[in-house]
This record gives sequence, structure tokens and C-alpha cells, in this order.
Amino acid sequence: MTEYREKREAAPEEAAGESRLPSLRLLAGFEAAARMGSFSRAAESLHLSQSAISHQILQLEAFVGQPLFHRVGRGVELTFAGELLRQSVGRALDTLRRGLDRIAAYTDPGLVVLVGPAFLLQGWLQPRLPGLHAAHPDIIPLLSTDEEPGLADEVDLDLLISPRPLATEGWEDARWLRDEWLFVSSPELADRLAALPFERQNEAARLLRLEQAGLPDAVDAEVRRQQRRLGVAAIYDDAQLARDAALRGHGVA
Repeated sequence: MTEYREKREAAPEEAAGESRLPSLRLLAGFEAAARMGSFSRAAESLHLSQSAISHQILQLEAFVGQPLFHRVGRGVELTFAGELLRQSVGRALDTLRRGLDRIAAYTDPGLVVLVGPAFLLQGWLQPRLPGLHAAHPDIIPLLSTDEEPGLADEVDLDLLISPRPLATEGWEDARWLRDEWLFVSSPELADRLAALPFERQNEAARLLRLEQAGLPDAVDAEVRRQQRRLGVAAIYDDAQLARDAALRGHGVA
């Protein structure tokens, strides 16, 4: 009980410390006046009256406890304290503007968030994006390769392509594509293999195989048969890497 009362008593002090910042409205008015050297021009840029800007500057000066401007002719100049504050406020407002610019695309009503395997988004979807844009110019696809099922609980997804059902309330699962497993090689290697008798093809190429854990049983049985016939050049845990090695002529994947 004692510990609980001590925390409750400290809370008002912590809250006061956290509130030791002027409002963004005051800082925006100050930054405009400092940048333009004029209360009237700052007021025009912010669509306020000059008296409103003057009042904001007075409030900010009362907050920091010292003057931030002094008048020079028809304009104003920063005091030393004002210049120090201008530098900090300018950096802070620039950071806020950049942050708002970064999230602007994510608030577009045409945004469609699609998550799926990298090989499918690259090899199947990418060539079809021009057609999608032509048919639906208002759609902005956001493509991600992070296909962890739990992502749907953390991000506002629209479509998830995954080898496993999502099994999450509010989502509808539907079977879409069926994998077809093929042995592939570069065109040049394929020509060399075709010119050799079947029993001598191991002289021209070896197998670029995937780890057994990533293969269906029937496919793994055929891979092991080809492994005995050709030998192994390399082992991969990613189909895209094995495919790339095959296209480079390193073997049969």
C-alpha cells in the first residue's frame, strides 16, 4: 500500500514535467514570424490577424520568460534567445512535416495492402500491375513480402497470400493457386544437356537442390532420384535463390 500511495503522489509532478512544452500553435506562429521577419506577413501566411500573431508571441515569451523579438523599423528581429529557439523549432517542425509527408500515401482511400511471397509478387504480380492500373487507376497497391499470419492482427491488410490458412475471425480464406514443381536450367545448359545421351548428362550439370524440409514428399522423391543421377552442386533453402543460380548456368534446379 505504501508503494502505491507514493506513486499516486508523484504522478502530478510527473504530469507537470511532461507538459513543459508550449502549444504547437504558438510555435508555428513564432517560426513564421522569425522566418519572415514580420508579424503581419506571418499572420497572412497562417491566415490569422496580426493581433493574433502578436498575442501568440507574447504568450510564448511569457512561457520562456524572456523576449524573443525586438522591433527594427517596420519589422522584427530575433533576440539571441529567439535565434536559439528558432533553430530548435525549425528542426522540430521540419521533422513533423517530413513525417506527415511520409504517411500521406498511407491515408489514400485507394490504398490496397497486399502481402505475399516475394517470388509470387515479383514473378506473377509485377508484370500485371500495368493492367491493374489501367483498369483501376484509383488503386494504389502497397506490396509487402512479410507473410507471417500474425501480421493481420497488427496491420490493416486487405489481401494475404500464404501457403497456410489465416484462420482469423473476420477473414475469408479461399484456395487460389496450386504449385507446379519443375526442373529448370538456363537455355544454354538445356541445349548442352539435350545434345548428350541421358546417361552422360551428369558430365554437363549437377543438381541445385532445395532443402528436403521445403519439398512435398512426391517432389522430394524425384529430387533424390535426380541427385543420385547428377550429383549435387549446391543446396538452397529458398526457391528463388535456386532459380537464380539455374538462370546463371550453375546447374539444374
